[in-house]
Amino acid sequence: MIPVWEEEIVYQHPYNCILHENALAFFEMLDFVTSSESIDSNSTGWYPIAFAFLKIIGAKKRINVGGKVRLQLYRYPKGTIIGNNFNKVPDVYRWWSSAGPRIKYPSTL
Repeated sequence: MIPVWEEEIVYQHPYNCILHENALAFFEMLDFVTSSESIDSNSTGWYPIAFAFLKIIGAKKRINVGGKVRLQLYRYPKGTIIGNNFNKVPDVYRWWSSAGPRIKYPSTL
């Protein structure tokens, strides 16, 4: 069996706002762990599995909207805990922008 995700994503922003060279869309795969299963008592219950990103305007000025795309998933570093402070930089952005190597997750979205 091969899992398939064929959902349409709708951005509720003006089209010209997302067509910017630096625009990115981030995707996260998270799992929920109940408090009885959690190892860390400070955990919010969400356990990060992998993340992906999409550059809205890709290589050679190709626009990556209006059709199907395949996104490579990357592993979160070991011991990553999803924070619950929404006033800070999102965890997925911090891991994407970090200088360390990205380790591919053996799957795509």
